Amino acid sequence: MIYNKDSKINDYLFFGYTLDRPFDFQRLEDVGLIKLKDYSDDTLISLFKDIMSDCLPDESTFNKCIIPLSGGWDSRLLLGAALNKYPKSKIVAVTYGTPGQLDFELGKLISKECGIKHVEYDLNKEKVSWEKLIDTAKLSPWTYVPDGFYNYRMLDLITENSENSENSENIVLSGFMGDPLTGGHISDSEDYKNALCKFIAKQRKSRTLYLPRNNYAPLSDVCAGDFASKFFDYDEVYDIAIRQVNCIAPIVTFRKNSSPWETKFRVNSNLTMITPFSDLRWASFWSQTGKENKIGQKQYFNLILRLYPELYKLPSKINYGASFDGGKINLLTKKLQSKTKIFLNKISPKYFSKNKAPINYIDFDEAFRKREDFKDVLEFAISYLEEMNVVPWIDINNIREAHEAYKKNHGDALLILVGLAVNLYAESGKG
Repeated sequence: MIYNKDSKINDYLFFGYTLDRPFDFQRLEDVGLIKLKDYSDDTLISLFKDIMSDCLPDESTFNKCIIPLSGGWDSRLLLGAALNKYPKSKIVAVTYGTPGQLDFELGKLISKECGIKHVEYDLNKEKVSWEKLIDTAKLSPWTYVPDGFYNYRMLDLITENSENSENSENIVLSGFMGDPLTGGHISDSEDYKNALCKFIAKQRKSRTLYLPRNNYAPLSDVCAGDFASKFFDYDEVYDIAIRQVNCIAPIVTFRKNSSPWETKFRVNSNLTMITPFSDLRWASFWSQTGKENKIGQKQYFNLILRLYPELYKLPSKINYGASFDGGKINLLTKKLQSKTKIFLNKISPKYFSKNKAPINYIDFDEAFRKREDFKDVLEFAISYLEEMNVVPWIDINNIREAHEAYKKNHGDALLILVGLAVNLYAESGKG
């Protein structure tokens, strides 16, 4: 694919990330190099234990094992493995977000239940700036902003607050690739065109405004064509080879290559990131187990239940803060409450506050209305985009004014425009 600047800008305006990290789709077929005797739950349990044994270093070789702990299942499964191998004094859980969010509150709850040290990173207290975003864009370019900044800042805080030790090395356990491989993103697409249309629709970052040029066709820039994997559904092919490589990996691992099957990355001089779920053996199992085992992540949840039943019983984000054994009425009540809050805020953001529980990071709609640091960053971005005449078809000031007047929530659009300006500025070498 010839990737020119106009394509890059329009891709970013649509996806919130670009598609210029080359990926050989045939690399997905590497999973076929590994054959297992069967794909039963017992085989999965044995495989998981083997992978964790290989990935987790001896406790004498590092100071702390850091686990970014959310309300999801990937980090919880890794916590269970860490607790099985290391003393609790070696493990530190970190949660970031804002009070009231499920990721933030459930991380605290799980840490308390497990009796491990817990560090809160309240993003309400973390100020952003044009300079900080530029620096982070050089580390994780052309993906979601300010996600990379928050993730890298979290790692900085871990290093800054590490206890004095003769061994300054820390490890971070990341759940990268856990959800995509185990059925979290699977659907029922009949062919590659149908799957690609669903992928494109789901990946559109700004839901309130269409930001690219009118003649932009995102399908033309997604170059998988009719590639047919022997092991993955089309939905999984696009998610792994496009979104995980171009969007997620640069945010959570800060790596710039495009191979999905690596498990260890050096982040800085005293921090190593370990991603057990990107082990080729793990990918091989999930690519060849029956599709019925991945629908609803049935086999994955059964793995967690059998290995770590006490962790499985705790509330989760997927259940809107309820637990699996909390009863259907409780789950339906929480789901209805969540959906109602989201609906009311959508039709009248001025009079109905947003449902904080499912939000990632912070409420960006409110940040652009009430936080001076976000207003300042937006002002820098608008000035730069206007000076360089980057998006003359977009009236950014009109979008900002409508947003500030609560006529519509345009935080997603404003965030993309900030990200576009930040990445163009960082790429220019001015920062």
